[in-house]
Amino acid sequence: MEMLQIREVKASFSALVAAAEKGRPTLVSRHGRLCADPLIALPTERPEC
Repeated sequence: MEMLQIREVKASFSALVAAAEKGRPTLVSRHGRLCADPLIALPTERPEC
C-alpha cells in the first residue's frame, strides 16, 4: 500500500482513483503522519435494497 502526502494526492487524484479501482489503495498523510483512511474504490454496481 502506497502512502502519499496530501499535496501529492491533490496533484494526481484521477490516477489514484484509477489505481484504487485496480485494487491498489493509497494512504494519505500530512507531515508524515497518517491522516486519512485508504483511498479504496467502491463496487461499480449498487446493491438493490
